Amino acid sequence: MTVTPFLDLVLAMNPGISFGWFQSETPAAQILLMVIKAAAVIALAIWMARSRTWLATVSLGLIIGGGTAQIQKNIIAERGLGMPREPKLAVA
Repeated sequence: MTVTPFLDLVLAMNPGISFGWFQSETPAAQILLMVIKAAAVIALAIWMARSRTWLATVSLGLIIGGGTAQIQKNIIAERGLGMPREPKLAVA
């Protein structure tokens, strides 16, 4: 949708890491991806604990918060409320 001559609004789907890596519904692939995600959060938390500047600490906290909020949203929406999973994009 064109808002102004220099601004368009476009719907874009962010497939995230789950669609880029291990595009499989097998339990082994899902567990492997979960382990990688957990390791990333732990690494960021250690980095945040060791950071010496306020800006780095806040930035890393926001990254961790954003990632865990997305995970919580998916768990609550799909499992708690019974909503359908987000659609997978067709890979060409």
